[in-house]
Amino acid sequence: MILDTKRKVLIALYLEYQKDLPEMNKVTAASLELEPEVFKVAIDKLVHEGYLDNVLISRGGSGGKILSVRLEHAKLSRYAIHYIEDRLEIDPEATGEEKGKTVLKRFVDAGKESFENIVAKIVAELIKG
Repeated sequence: MILDTKRKVLIALYLEYQKDLPEMNKVTAASLELEPEVFKVAIDKLVHEGYLDNVLISRGGSGGKILSVRLEHAKLSRYAIHYIEDRLEIDPEATGEEKGKTVLKRFVDAGKESFENIVAKIVAELIKG
């Protein structure tokens, strides 16, 4: 899987979603080591493409610049879940913890060290419960 910004954000949201009590607003530009504007555009694209629902996007100024995104009530669409599980070969019947470990393994195996550390933090939270 080519790991562009949009996919990084989507995978981080997928991992957060696996928790019993997901807090989608924990997925931020800072937590993913992204520039805020890049993060907001990635979220906007994911909403537009049907991967995310219930995201509040505030716009303003000329051209409708994205001022903020709110993920408190965000949900991954079925399409998003299927996309990630298909691309990363994740068993849809696995537990959230197993899914998280599989995602981490895929990035370790692919040598994606920069994103691997971020994924590892989210998976550790997932395992803690």
